[in-house]
Amino acid sequence: MERLVLRTASPSPLGHKVQVVAALLDIPLVVTSANTLDPEDSLRRQNPLGKVPVLLRDDGSALYDSRVIVEFLVCLAATESLIPRERAARIEALRWQALSDGIADAAILIYSEFQWRPQEMRHAPWIGHQAGKVRRALHDVEKNIAVLNASRPDVGSVSLACTLGYLEVRFGRLLRENWPLTFQWLDEFADRVPQFRQGAPQPATFASHLRPVEPELLGKAIFDIAA
Repeated sequence: MERLVLRTASPSPLGHKVQVVAALLDIPLVVTSANTLDPEDSLRRQNPLGKVPVLLRDDGSALYDSRVIVEFLVCLAATESLIPRERAARIEALRWQALSDGIADAAILIYSEFQWRPQEMRHAPWIGHQAGKVRRALHDVEKNIAVLNASRPDVGSVSLACTLGYLEVRFGRLLRENWPLTFQWLDEFADRVPQFRQGAPQPATFASHLRPVEPELLGKAIFDIAA
């Protein structure tokens, strides 16, 4: 099997998703850290968008974003376990992945607004717009979480688990208190799918390129200014 190098940053829920998928498929990855804020990092040559994750192949090509990488890994493993072939099941798994990745994208934008700008320069309507996405999506997850089997992971459930893990580390436990069924499902998933620990974000590993942001402050923003 070819040598595959994953460029990611430890807080990234999308990089986490790729690592969990690879572990579930028993595909080894060489994981190297990338700094999305450093113009000298080779990341910007590997992915012109300067975003993680990026998968580097033996032939010198680079794959991005996470959904493309996951599709590649599933094809490489020649299995239907994570992305079913049957149409209805496939569409449902991909829909959950899209919802989960969308939550992650909005949450990252909220975090960036707090990290990049001092309080007097933060744009409340923009934060509220992104926070509204997170709230609406989590309400939808809370209503429908029972359909996801925590014991039989697919690309949808892996994506959701990685996004929820990111939210809890970045935004604190306030979200858990407001969407208890969703985070109870996350606990069950983490217990039943040991591969979930592969690449999971931890508070101590978060880089502080800019100003640190307390998770409780971010969690409060989800409720105070969501639109």
